[in-house]
Amino acid sequence: MRWLLASGGYRLLALLLASLALVPSVVLAATPQFIPAKRVRVTWHLPTGQRTYSGSPIFVGVAACSWEIPLGAVAVFADGRPVICLDRGQLGNDGWIDIYAPDEAFGRAVERAYGAWATVRLFLPLAAGEGR
Repeated sequence: MRWLLASGGYRLLALLLASLALVPSVVLAATPQFIPAKRVRVTWHLPTGQRTYSGSPIFVGVAACSWEIPLGAVAVFADGRPVICLDRGQLGNDGWIDIYAPDEAFGRAVERAYGAWATVRLFLPLAAGEGR
């Protein structure tokens, strides 16, 4: 995964994630801005039986992100795990990523891997109408 992102493979990553679910097309069409380091609060949530805020179905790799992180942004953790921000929640105003966990064991593994805070690299899609 690291080589993919290092080689500018954001679009390939978005296509990979899109192949797992119906991700909004804005994710695929965007050329990202890159934020090399952002400290975020990390939590996890279990299935709710509902679609995400963006309308996408839930799948492993989806996260609910605080409102300053745009929908379609990809956050990459230090170990190379990517999550795509397709959901929202009551997460506060700045720097929060709530990772979807299909079961409690997965959620506890997320806790062990990242603790309460982690630094992520963010790939932010350009807003609609911006040039490439």
